[in-house]
Amino acid sequence: MKAQLPAIMTLVTLFLGVALGFGVHPAFANSCSGTQFCGALYYTQIGCCVDKAAFVYDTSTHTVTFTPTSLTSSLPGADGIIFDPVTHDLMIGVNCGGNQQITEVDPSSGAVTGTISTTGVSPSHLMADVAGNAWYSADGCGTFNQGAVAFGTSAGTTKTFTGDDTYVNTLIWNLNSPNENLAYYTSSGCCGGNGHFGTLDVATGTTTCVKSGGSCMVLAGAHGGFFDPYTGDVMIVGGGHITQIDPNTLAVVSDLFVPGVTFDQGSADGSGHLFVANNGGSIYFLDYSASGHVNSALNFADNIGGVGEADDVAPLVGQGSTTTGVPEFPVGQVLLVAIAIPMMLILRQRVAKLPVPA
Repeated sequence: MKAQLPAIMTLVTLFLGVALGFGVHPAFANSCSGTQFCGALYYTQIGCCVDKAAFVYDTSTHTVTFTPTSLTSSLPGADGIIFDPVTHDLMIGVNCGGNQQITEVDPSSGAVTGTISTTGVSPSHLMADVAGNAWYSADGCGTFNQGAVAFGTSAGTTKTFTGDDTYVNTLIWNLNSPNENLAYYTSSGCCGGNGHFGTLDVATGTTTCVKSGGSCMVLAGAHGGFFDPYTGDVMIVGGGHITQIDPNTLAVVSDLFVPGVTFDQGSADGSGHLFVANNGGSIYFLDYSASGHVNSALNFADNIGGVGEADDVAPLVGQGSTTTGVPEFPVGQVLLVAIAIPMMLILRQRVAKLPVPA
């Protein structure tokens, strides 16, 4: 038994290593070493083009290596960006007043593979719901209307919203819930925060804002947004704010203010990190894996430059990304540790009871 113990303990140690997050996380296919997270981030530069950046974040040294390359050098009006889960091409929107269409782009070659008409709307923001439909928004520009289109179809259908807000910038679905009729929304003027946040009944088109004193509450971060599988919270971004919101109570969990930036759209990676595009010419990276709160002193942040006029970031997890499934959650890691530690204690007790050889 003693001879077998080192091998068993090694297996348990490896088990704990996976549980605690050492090694490659399943959010990305790219290989990386022990304490690293890595992957590829696709983003638009406002009005001109699409870039792809390989990134590596080393959790031991807190350094981010970000290597962007041009995917398309000329795509007039490029703005919103998501992946089409049917064709696996990129769907690229258009800035305010641009062509009323979504352009599909091969994520490997950058070649245009097709277009989808969005008659009546310049689709500045692009989003995907849990059912696999694409949504696009005029982002508060001009007509303030919202359109919807199913992936793989050739035309969109304009939706009319009623309730507290009659137009939206961004729609967000809870990746942990199959309820496609419940979405979260932001409603703000073009290109900034200080808007409303609330819920949308997709079936009826009715918006209900979070209220204070009977009126819609104004949140500095209400503009772009996405769901974060790591914390199970909604993240909204706008102005210089990243605001973390409980999807059940709609209460603010934490709020981070970053001076000198204007956040537009971003994404979480499902492992406690996020990237948010800043219209001022950078991409903001935040590691909140140790704290679970975006404003914690335990976090690490890096405002990455050299990315041109980065505007919108493609989702890294969930619908609208290349990883439609939801990656691991902290509860999964805790469960693994809870199983592994008793295993180690039982093994130690059994060894202690073994007779000592003469």
